[in-house]
Amino acid sequence: MVIAKTDLRITWVMLLSALSVIGAGIAFNLYSDWHRIRLQEEQHMLSQVHIVEKIISNDLEAINSVLDELGKEWVSGLFSVNDMNEQMSILETSMPGVRTFAILDSQGTILASNRRELVGLNFVDRHYFQRAKKMASSSGLVLSPPFFTSLGIYTINASKFVADLSGDFKGVAVASLEPDYFEPLLKAVLYDDDMWVHLVHGA
Repeated sequence: MVIAKTDLRITWVMLLSALSVIGAGIAFNLYSDWHRIRLQEEQHMLSQVHIVEKIISNDLEAINSVLDELGKEWVSGLFSVNDMNEQMSILETSMPGVRTFAILDSQGTILASNRRELVGLNFVDRHYFQRAKKMASSSGLVLSPPFFTSLGIYTINASKFVADLSGDFKGVAVASLEPDYFEPLLKAVLYDDDMWVHLVHGA
């Protein structure tokens, strides 16, 4: 009987040991699968993010170039306010990522815009005006934090310092981004129902 009990104990120990090894193997395989799937998902998401980043970067570069040209045309004095209003209307139609273009003088008053209802309004206290003014150079593009415009649109503004022929501050060229353009662009990277995406301002 003693031998039988000893054999039974040995059997149980061996069984438990075997189950432990099997359990550890299953756990390792599950972890390996989880880790592999996680890496695949991360690579997939990074790939999607890089695509969106490239598209948005290209859009911002285009906006930067357009604001440069608008500033130069204003400084040249060769274009009337009506000419600039009309040109900005054409630009807004051809650039789906922008809803509003505007030229503000050194006091923050809008002189020209594709949205005529904005002409004459003053936005000297706005972040996008003050930041652009402080740059003291037209070499950079300022992106404002998200805010509600006077037209009730929640957006981000891109703005540039505009210098006169002497290099002094003359005003600011501004483009308001179109939220409806970026929403489907961001949602395009979502490939599962439990995913979400946000565009984050870095400042």
